[in-house]
Amino acid sequence: MIHALPACLRPALAIVFATSPLFALAAQPAAGDPAVQLDPFVVSQETTKGYAATSSLSATRINTPVREIPATINIVTKEFMADFGRTTVEQAIQQVGGVANRGRNEGHYEEFFMIRGFNSTLNLKNGVPYNIFTDSSNIEQVEVVKGPQTVLYGLADPGGLVNIITKKPLPVRRQSVGFKFGSEDFHRGEFDSTGPILPDGALLYRLTGSYEESKSWLRYGESKQVFLTPALTWRPFESTKVDLEYTYQWRNHAFQRPALPIDAAATRRLVIDRFYSTITPDDDSTVRGDAFEVSVVQRFGSKFTAKATAADVQRSTDMYNYVGAIGNPVLTGGVLTGYRFVPNANIEELESSQRHYYLDLNARDLVVGPTVHNLIAGFQQDERSSFTNTWRLANPGASFDPLNPPSTVRLTTSRAELRARNDLRQGGTVAKTTNRGVFLIDQMKAFESRLTVLGGLRYDDLGASGNRTTPQIGGSFAVTKAINVYGLYSESYVPNPSRLDAGLGRIVDFPPSESNGLDFGFKAELLEGKLSSTVSYFKIERSNIPQPSPLFPPPPGQPQWLLSGLEGSEGVEVEAFFSPTPEWQFVFSYAHTKAEILESLRTTDIGLQLPQTSPDSFSITARYTIGRGALKGLSLGALVIRREGPIPDFGTYANRLIYDNGWTRLDLFAAYETTFAGVPTKFSINVNNATDSVYLERFGMYNPPLQAFFQTRLTF
Repeated sequence: MIHALPACLRPALAIVFATSPLFALAAQPAAGDPAVQLDPFVVSQETTKGYAATSSLSATRINTPVREIPATINIVTKEFMADFGRTTVEQAIQQVGGVANRGRNEGHYEEFFMIRGFNSTLNLKNGVPYNIFTDSSNIEQVEVVKGPQTVLYGLADPGGLVNIITKKPLPVRRQSVGFKFGSEDFHRGEFDSTGPILPDGALLYRLTGSYEESKSWLRYGESKQVFLTPALTWRPFESTKVDLEYTYQWRNHAFQRPALPIDAAATRRLVIDRFYSTITPDDDSTVRGDAFEVSVVQRFGSKFTAKATAADVQRSTDMYNYVGAIGNPVLTGGVLTGYRFVPNANIEELESSQRHYYLDLNARDLVVGPTVHNLIAGFQQDERSSFTNTWRLANPGASFDPLNPPSTVRLTTSRAELRARNDLRQGGTVAKTTNRGVFLIDQMKAFESRLTVLGGLRYDDLGASGNRTTPQIGGSFAVTKAINVYGLYSESYVPNPSRLDAGLGRIVDFPPSESNGLDFGFKAELLEGKLSSTVSYFKIERSNIPQPSPLFPPPPGQPQWLLSGLEGSEGVEVEAFFSPTPEWQFVFSYAHTKAEILESLRTTDIGLQLPQTSPDSFSITARYTIGRGALKGLSLGALVIRREGPIPDFGTYANRLIYDNGWTRLDLFAAYETTFAGVPTKFSINVNNATDSVYLERFGMYNPPLQAFFQTRLTF
């Protein structure tokens, strides 16, 4: 295997294996070992009870009890998503403390977040990078792993990552269809079909999908989308399993490109009506994605398992916007009377490609003296490329009021005609990166499994950006049968993009930004498993941040960009699941986050809060299900989300006064499960944002108003 790898990685991988118990014990016979499950790389459905999940894949790359993992993990189950009508990951994790939506997600319809104050661009699907929009039709659970995670996944932001675990084919035959309709002419249909193809169960299938269309609370904000995921599981031999999964996605929508109006002189966001919209009838964006993943899991005896994964993710965006720039507000006698925008017609075409190759090796229950080891070794190669073409008007013309645009400035030409105009400028941007890495993780248990030590090391070849070696060390100790204390130190890095430095007159390259994080706390399972909770303290620092020179313009021959700056995030997080009786479920999530600029070339920025981060965020979820009597099968639920302000939109001194004061949201549902004509059927009503609160959901975008939906699902 080593000789098949790139030459630059062979020495590192040889060292990893030669110094590990995995290499020393690989040749030992497995006679007498107890049988283990075929695939440790999947989540067992038996570990999920309603809104609570007790095992995770994301923090160790294999199925591990959450209590044994020395990291903070928030898991959102498919049951929660179904009850509260969540159809995307972005909606599903909204109630998780310390997590916020990132601005402009709706442009190319990506789903990026702010976690613990830092941008999180590492979205995964089954442990593999995935950068297309999501849909609940194929989601088993969503895992948010907080803190730096470079050892397992390579390039990683310091706040954490989001991993989507998809639904897998089942050996039992089952079909379901669901329908949802409601506010803003929302219509959605989805289906899920699974079962064996061959009588002996050696070949299983699952087919999930949805179709959705809706108008919008924003003028001209209509959307349509198709989501389809066929999957196969093949067991040609008792010790071999092959999984294939393909996802087709298509979405057409129009979105509000510019941010909300700002009074530049006072650096304040202007208070406007929530239904204010700069979308025009000509605005249009079409996003298509194709994601293919194949993995082969091979068991060697009862202790050793290997998994090889190859994934290909393609995405294309064709976007057109008419209003492309924000002008100054119109003030009459100091009173706001209107808004002026520049008709900067904009076309963006994006083609992105990702190819990923992973090899995971797992050796479990290796006894070395008084210790037992669970080893995960791996090789990873990520190839990313993208091409962006942008057309904009070179001479936009006079500004206008987008709410009442004069016919003389309306641009109604087709895209082809727009590109052909003489006053357009065209620019293309090409980006390609390749990252190769090897890692080794050792989960060592001692003292009758009361102590778990997690140690990891990763080596990455970043090509032109050099090499990186990243450590991770942590542990969990069972103080009692019900309480574990844990601690974890980890590091991460993200390459800094090349920049054109006007002062030097050339392109400059910077080393990657670097981060380190510390987590410690305790996890508890009390009251005979009825109450489980995690309480953690964290501290993260990020350095090597490119910043513009404080001298503007810089003196001749002096750089415009310098590598400087330090950002920090520190706080406390609490999550608890409480089910006092089978009828009741409660979930509590809280995060206190102090995320700010610690050092900067611009001294005025020091101490500023990092953007889009709430100092205090919490949520309470409650569900009650009637288990007997005439109303048996009726469930009632409520979710309260609170974000304390100030929540800044920008992280610079010039815009320090542009912030949200904080907000509260209430979501409700009522569901009834029964048998209709012999078919198990579920009816439900959802009310989102029941109090009709108004707040900034992300940068430059207000939240939806009160919305009501009716859903029904039939299972065969």
